[in-house]
Amino acid sequence: MNKKLLMPIAILLLIGIAGFVYAFYSESQNQITIPINEGWNLVSGNLIQSSRYLEFKYVYIYDLKNQDYVLLVYNGKEFDEIENVDKNLKLQKDKTINFLNRIQSDGDEAVLVSSVWAYSEKEGEMEFEWDDFQKNKLSLSGDNSLWELSSGWNFLWVTPEMGDKSLEDIKGGCNFEKAYLWDTQNQQWGTIFNLLDDKNILKDEGKIGGGFVVKVTNDCTLGTSGDGTTPPGLPGGNGECTDTDGGNNIYEKGLISGCSYEGECGEAYDRCWVDVGIQRITEYYCEDGYIKSNKPECPNGCSNGACIQ
Repeated sequence: MNKKLLMPIAILLLIGIAGFVYAFYSESQNQITIPINEGWNLVSGNLIQSSRYLEFKYVYIYDLKNQDYVLLVYNGKEFDEIENVDKNLKLQKDKTINFLNRIQSDGDEAVLVSSVWAYSEKEGEMEFEWDDFQKNKLSLSGDNSLWELSSGWNFLWVTPEMGDKSLEDIKGGCNFEKAYLWDTQNQQWGTIFNLLDDKNILKDEGKIGGGFVVKVTNDCTLGTSGDGTTPPGLPGGNGECTDTDGGNNIYEKGLISGCSYEGECGEAYDRCWVDVGIQRITEYYCEDGYIKSNKPECPNGCSNGACIQ
């Protein structure tokens, strides 16, 4: 694998440890430390910068273009450099080689913001640098093309800049359809879609340096909002807000299209979610030319983006 694809910033330490290692970020030392558990871990793509990433048994990255997993490490070896593979792995190897060649030729740096799957047979910790160069390179402020997401699933990681922010704070022009964190202790997904405005969820549950996944309705760019760089829209909106269910109608699934008062534009479907055992719906509607929403309870349950009557 060509290690010149990305910035050489990660140091991997997979050593036997007693007890649990907490993720932390040391600003004075410009360093991020996250725990590695036995089994599958979803961590910063900076992992693949280290030669010691081969201490993992398997490493996968998600190819945004093809919306599919690409195998990078197989049984502790760089998969693309394994000469003899059986028939079942031949297609996987071809896919890996094509992926690496593509990001090499395109100079694709999107992998810098991606999280990767890493399977470890022992506990340990992972450390990597977070200096001023990394902060500027991966900043969420401004129009940073590195944070461009594709319609569908996107694998990301929690940077220190996200430490005091909610998903709502960093959504930029994106409409989240789903959002999940990986529970390494129980080896299962946990939804955080009902916690989009929780400013502690990424830091406390996702952990700085750890990964998370979001599904977005359309191509968009993540970014911090409310930073004062863009003024609110004019009263009355742009007059282009449309809602297929005719307005604030919780009993019919609708598709909203237009811009919010804060100037964030896109489209989204009404969607069901569960809040501490209570079924609710996020109902979008137009008001004065802008996209608005509320989140009422559905007493009889919610199905396919609509409350049951």
